[in-house]
Amino acid sequence: MPDPNDPAQILKGPNAGKWSSAAGRYQIVNRTWKPLAETHPDLADFTPANQDKAAWYIGWERYARETGGRDLAADLRDPKLYPQITSILRKEWTSLPGGIEQGQGQSEFDRRMSDNLRRYQPTR
Repeated sequence: MPDPNDPAQILKGPNAGKWSSAAGRYQIVNRTWKPLAETHPDLADFTPANQDKAAWYIGWERYARETGGRDLAADLRDPKLYPQITSILRKEWTSLPGGIEQGQGQSEFDRRMSDNLRRYQPTR
């Protein structure tokens, strides 16, 4: 399984031809994964379950830092805050609405986020 320690060439998009250590379902890069794994002992390896945990830690920490300590899990319960949330988290994940590699529009993101949150309520 590829991990952030194995750089690969980017084949398409605005960064085609460059190299990246981005790996896994959230495209976590080495400079993010290494310190995260060091500060969160539960991230012993780059399994899909640990990628999910890592993404939550990354999002939670960035959101708190950029909002003066707001709780991402609490704010995710209010769909009116989704544009604020995506504007912050797209700095980590450029495929979010408004990012340079946007994969979907804000309304599609909002719908999918609401659907997913009905099935899964994240906790820290």
